[in-house]
Amino acid sequence: MKALFLLGLAASLILTAGPGAAQSNAACNRACLNAHTDSYLAALLQHDPSALPLSPRVKFTENSAAINVGEAGLWKTTTRIDPLYRFYLVDESTGTAGFIGRLEENGAPVYLAMRLKVVDGTITEIETVVNRGSSNARGPHPREPRPEFKIEAVGADKLSRQELITISGKYFDAIQGADGNAAPFSEACNRIENGRQMTNNPGGGPGGTPPPGAVDVAAMGCAEQLSYGTFDVIESVTHRRPWVVDVELGQAMWTAVFNVPGRINEPDADGRRRSSMAPGSGPVVELFRIHNRQIQEIEAIFLPQLLPYGFDTGWDD
Repeated sequence: MKALFLLGLAASLILTAGPGAAQSNAACNRACLNAHTDSYLAALLQHDPSALPLSPRVKFTENSAAINVGEAGLWKTTTRIDPLYRFYLVDESTGTAGFIGRLEENGAPVYLAMRLKVVDGTITEIETVVNRGSSNARGPHPREPRPEFKIEAVGADKLSRQELITISGKYFDAIQGADGNAAPFSEACNRIENGRQMTNNPGGGPGGTPPPGAVDVAAMGCAEQLSYGTFDVIESVTHRRPWVVDVELGQAMWTAVFNVPGRINEPDADGRRRSSMAPGSGPVVELFRIHNRQIQEIEAIFLPQLLPYGFDTGWDD
């Protein structure tokens, strides 16, 4: 009888405590983490974070600046969230959700990359990078994410979390060394920056079709662009950190900082005249899809203008 009484008491406590309490220590799975992402976006559109399960100590940054949730930035200006152009990632092992999407800010297109950390049902960390006012945000852009980003990783593509980190992380070595051979790029690799395809896309650069005799860098592939020196203004890539690693989709999302020490407009040793560039640093978010142990697709979100040189992400590495 005593055992039956204790069993009944335990059941009663579970029922009266409610589902939130009974599941407070349960892992947040894919559906759970994606639901937190959707709730966040809905709150952003309403300019009201009060319904979100925020930790009292939640940390929030927009473009490296730490501000209070709801105080400024997209929390004040979001007027639409594109229902189609959305990337969802889940890292159940760390309780982290990732998102890339197209929004409108007072009617103008912006691109958002976001990381949410969920612990015991509450959001403890929110890290965002927002592209606004960039020439890359105008002109033709895809209506939806490339279908490759929606394919579940199976068979030989089902890599471990560490394998995905190792393969995708080499991209930053390739940029820093201006060497397309430093990372395992697929020959079919494509990169979209702030909603615009910047590889294998003749005339697709921000300046459009180049004048006669000029090199059409946008027509090159991922590896070719790096070896050509397209990003040679970037002296170093620091504060590298995997945001979300989704083993089910074979994808990894990273954040890093590109550091540009600056240069004047004069020919390099090879005779190519490069445009001048002011010093600065800028946070970037890069999403990689790994296929056949190679980088096949890249989706990048970064700022149209750099922050002061030496700026970081606002988070510990």
